[in-house]
Amino acid sequence: MLFLAVTLGFLVENQREHYVEHLREKQYVKSLYDDFKVDTFTLQRTYDEKKWTLAKMDSLQQILKSGKITQNNELVYYFEKFLTKKDVFTSQDAEGTFGTVSDLSGVESKLFDAGDLNSLYDSLGATFYTLFKRPDRKFRLINTDK
Repeated sequence: MLFLAVTLGFLVENQREHYVEHLREKQYVKSLYDDFKVDTFTLQRTYDEKKWTLAKMDSLQQILKSGKITQNNELVYYFEKFLTKKDVFTSQDAEGTFGTVSDLSGVESKLFDAGDLNSLYDSLGATFYTLFKRPDRKFRLINTDK
């Protein structure tokens, strides 16, 4: 009788452990799926933002090549803000010809007036595309050396 009770207790405990493990497995799979959805959304958003920024950089490159930098100071300031904007995937970001954003920030301080740059931040900007405002007044470059 005692042997039967111990054996049944062992079997019931074994079944309970399998049930608990199955519940944990379901929770883990759901968590993994939710993480995958968030990562997919984040990657797509980052791709869209980089594509949009690349179009801005093409426009900046056109201005720089045209030699009409001083006539387009405000756009140069505006485009520059997106050039130095870091995103979530920094380890995969090549940052163009600059090693890091801090290297680029050093160049930035030699070309742009800090007060003018800071005036472009939009505290109400809810999305990547509205983080910075277009200038509402004339800006000047500190240095126009390409």
